[in-house]
Amino acid sequence: MVLIIKIKGGIIMKLFFSYGHDNHSEIVHRLAEKIKELDDNMDIWIDTDKIPRDSHWRNEITKGIIESRSVIAFLSAYSAREESVCRDELSIAISSKYGMIKTILLEPAGSFTPPSLLTEYQWGDMSNYPDYIDQGEDVFDKYLEEEAQKIIQLVNSDEIQEYDREIRELRELLGLPETDVLTRFDELLGNELIGRTWLLEKIKAWVEDPHGSQIMMLYGKPGAGKSMFAAHLQMYEPHITAAFPCDCRSSEFSNTDSIIRNISYRLALRMPDYRSVLLNILKKRPNYSDENMLFNLLIATPLAKYNIDGNRGIQIIIIDALDEMKNDHLAKFIDQYAPMMKHYMRFLITSRKIPEITERFSSCSKIDIDTYIEAGKTDLKDYYEKRLGEALSKYPEKDAFIQKLIDASDLMFAYAKCVCDNILADIADNLFHIHEYPIPKGLDKLYTATLDRYFNSSHSQYTIRDYEEEWRDALGMIAASPEPMPTSTLMKLMDWGKNDLKRFCRPLSTLLVKTDQNLQLFHKSFAEWLNTTECGYASSVEDGIRNLADKCYAVYEEDAEELDAYMLLYTTKFCREAKRRKQYEVLKMDFRYWGYISRVFNYADYLRETKHAYSHAIKLCAELLCVLEPINILIFTRKQAGYYKLIIEEIGLCYESINNFHMAIQYYQKNIEISKQINTNTSYLKSSFYLSEYPRSLEILAKIYEEMNQLNNALRYYQKGFEIRKQLKDYDPKNSTYLYDYSISLKKLAKIYKATNQFNNALIYYQEALEVQKQLIDFYPQDSSYLCDYSISLNKIAEIYGIINQPDHVLRYCQEAFEIKNQLKYIDFKDSNYMLDYSVFLEAFAGIYKIVNQFDNALKCYQENIRINEYLKKVNLENPIYANNYSIYIEMLAETYEEMKQWDNALRHYQKSFVLSKQLKDAYPEEPDYLRNYSVSLEKLAGVYETMNQLDNALRYYQEGVKTFKILKDSYPRNPNYINDYSISLRKLAGIYKAMNQFDDALGYYQEAFEISKQLKIDYPENPNYQRDYSISLEGLAGIYETMNQFDDAIKFYQEALKISNQLKVVYPENPDYLRDCSVFLNQIARIYEAMNQLDNALGYYQEALEIYKQLKDTYPQNPNYLHDYLIPLDNIAKLYETMNQPNNANKYYQKALEVKKQLKKMP
Repeated sequence: MVLIIKIKGGIIMKLFFSYGHDNHSEIVHRLAEKIKELDDNMDIWIDTDKIPRDSHWRNEITKGIIESRSVIAFLSAYSAREESVCRDELSIAISSKYGMIKTILLEPAGSFTPPSLLTEYQWGDMSNYPDYIDQGEDVFDKYLEEEAQKIIQLVNSDEIQEYDREIRELRELLGLPETDVLTRFDELLGNELIGRTWLLEKIKAWVEDPHGSQIMMLYGKPGAGKSMFAAHLQMYEPHITAAFPCDCRSSEFSNTDSIIRNISYRLALRMPDYRSVLLNILKKRPNYSDENMLFNLLIATPLAKYNIDGNRGIQIIIIDALDEMKNDHLAKFIDQYAPMMKHYMRFLITSRKIPEITERFSSCSKIDIDTYIEAGKTDLKDYYEKRLGEALSKYPEKDAFIQKLIDASDLMFAYAKCVCDNILADIADNLFHIHEYPIPKGLDKLYTATLDRYFNSSHSQYTIRDYEEEWRDALGMIAASPEPMPTSTLMKLMDWGKNDLKRFCRPLSTLLVKTDQNLQLFHKSFAEWLNTTECGYASSVEDGIRNLADKCYAVYEEDAEELDAYMLLYTTKFCREAKRRKQYEVLKMDFRYWGYISRVFNYADYLRETKHAYSHAIKLCAELLCVLEPINILIFTRKQAGYYKLIIEEIGLCYESINNFHMAIQYYQKNIEISKQINTNTSYLKSSFYLSEYPRSLEILAKIYEEMNQLNNALRYYQKGFEIRKQLKDYDPKNSTYLYDYSISLKKLAKIYKATNQFNNALIYYQEALEVQKQLIDFYPQDSSYLCDYSISLNKIAEIYGIINQPDHVLRYCQEAFEIKNQLKYIDFKDSNYMLDYSVFLEAFAGIYKIVNQFDNALKCYQENIRINEYLKKVNLENPIYANNYSIYIEMLAETYEEMKQWDNALRHYQKSFVLSKQLKDAYPEEPDYLRNYSVSLEKLAGVYETMNQLDNALRYYQEGVKTFKILKDSYPRNPNYINDYSISLRKLAGIYKAMNQFDDALGYYQEAFEISKQLKIDYPENPNYQRDYSISLEGLAGIYETMNQFDDAIKFYQEALKISNQLKVVYPENPDYLRDCSVFLNQIARIYEAMNQLDNALGYYQEALEIYKQLKDTYPQNPNYLHDYLIPLDNIAKLYETMNQPNNANKYYQKALEVKKQLKKMP
């Protein structure tokens, strides 16, 4: 049953109950009823009531599991038996809900043996429930209520919510569909594994051998049962970490890219540390150019470089049917990278014995099933006894008959399954006579005999002619199909109803497999036999493709709206391969609004945009390109050219979505070339649409370079787009679209210049954008959106002036922006989005006031901001963003009080913000930003206590801050921001120990912070923030060594910090912070030399620091901070000259210092 639990806000959470239909059924049903009774917002879906009579139960069960939040398995001897439905349900659940499976015992532990894989799950125990039944209904009802509450708490636990969030995010980042696609393993898990105990023991011995080969090859002929064994091994062997089957019957599962993504996803299901690493890798939107890099990025590197789950036991990745891949890439990657992975990661690979695989893995351990003849015969005997034993029990010749079957089987379980199905069907129809029953030898004869039973025997219902007229074409199409044939498609192509489909499937029941509303041949060998046999049942692949082409085209010709997803993908492919040139040309040129090309493209766009099925969307678009290429843009119509361009862009978008930036860039560049050709085509020159599309293509490519942090490339393409936007604007200067697009181009360029610390260029482009926006406001005074854009540009300009320390300009631009925002406030006051935007503006304006030391005005801005966000929080109770903003703005107000040295006010507001951030952290444990905000609140409180000299309180909050930042770092080990946060928190904790004279503790924390920041500097050499943080860590170490009078070490670290700052100063000359850092470190080095009585050295460093401070003071004359900084080396030099007994020089510097103090008094 599926239990659907509604949680706050009307969100529905589903819970799947897996149980056996035995004497425990009643307790499970009553438990579900009790859960519903405790919360009337719950709905219960029970399999016995809700699965339609004619539906495939396994499809319905699979759908229920996939859509559920968690799976609860109620285990008993009956439900845990090998052939049980419950066990089958758990097999399905393992593939998609691994971390959300919980088990509850209904019978005492030890009374039965559950699947070994489930022993690692958390257990609940209700095996004592009969004792409560015996005590009467009241006692039993109370017991049920307690157990129901436990389950409700369990499914709402932080663990399950966090797992669910991570898995959904992971699927999207990997480009996997929202719900699982059934694989060959799902099909095979529906059948019982019989025998193979000897093979299980060999695998177990390999697993337990600490020196075992990292790769184990399992070879066998077609039909030997390799895939069946691999599918079931994950239920027997708890060391299996991921298992996935390759499948030549599916274009998706014979594609290397898809297999890599699916394997990494299944690894992430079961390995929490790997999942965390993988999420952080994918969130960084890494670039990879081919499948090799993808395997390295998603599988090899995480399993080789990172400490995944500590010293775990052996973990095995199963790759089934490696020989069915389209190429040898996956085999090559495993061979290349497996030896580099952690010693506990191993591969078990099944394959036919083909030279390209056996030679590649010749040095690996191997098991060849075909050579274990006696063991194989014993397995077949067990299989035949299990399948046929009861049905043949009345025949004295049973054993001899089974022996004949074994001899004819040629050790192939595909043969055994098919022949057993035939025998059982004949027994049911009273057609079985053990003395006369023909036993075909080998698969080829078995396939002939199987079809003869229905089409060519004295008792058959149909004839060979019936097969030729009604079965051959459909069976041939299924065999030739590149992927499992949807039953709905087959019915449409054959013009069948449901009864027709049933009639078709009935005589082929042993040779066809129906899974998830798809039909496919039960084994690859049957397809090969159909294609090569010379008997009357032959159906070549070529015939199948021709029939598919003709029938798909007939559907299109009659009504294109009837084309389903399968036909949209394959109709042109079939026509091309079948050489149906006339039909192909018609499809190729059908650019009607609802024609073939537009239908395929629109469906691909839907898959990408709505279903996140990126791989499928790429396949559709790739087929369209195959249809349209080679092309000549010069002879294309506008509609054709437009579609071709859109298709290329769509593929780029898909690749970008799955972080394959290399491929995305290829298609975006191709998109630009097409746009360029279109714009040079004289027939399009007057089309503003195509002219405006060209810069859009350039900007798409620029954006992806920006995301990859390749800012020079981004700048180049933004610049090209800007130049065309300017031409359009100059061509029609009153066209609002051209003006608006031009202003956007200007702002994009300005943003890149700002990001690269080219502030003057950024100002130029932002100011020109401002002028364009003024024109738009003049043309359209009633459109408030232009006014809003104008205010945002004013703010951007103010931000840059703030960075380069020109407070007068900051204030002027901010005041103008503030007036516009006030004007807009009365237009859109009740709009939450506008009010949120307004509050962001108030925040920026408050920051500007602080830059110019107008703290009272800054307080007013923050107080107004708090009122706005308090209101937004109240009217948006279900949205935590508003509560979070409210907390942050209270914290900003506290920071302002702290800067004003109003410690009590600062402490009071920090405490209020701390309480709010803790509430959010507790309510949304899966949201890392809220945990980070809580950590920041702890440090803010600690900082005030440190300033107030309440060091014990400061220490307590800093220690808690370090703990929470460590949780973030460990949970997201590849998120550099969280790693950097942790490093900073260590430095702050070290600082408090230093203040408390606990120097050994301080040194330990400074050293840990130093190692972390050093690694960040190495890992992210282009990030100036991490370079600067490294210099600050060096400063921290130098400071503690200075305090401990270890002056040589102190100077060494200060000098290294100075070196880093000098490098940053050269690379980013427009950023004054790096210049100021140099002067600070020079001053500190001078101070140590003075303490060491090396006065000449000290004087040299003081004077060098003074020159930099003077440069900052003169460059930014309105910034009092730089004037105050200038005072420090003046005083230091004056005092040093006194020490050196040079009173005249001392007085000169004292006089300069006095003049600076007078200037400071005059400044606001």
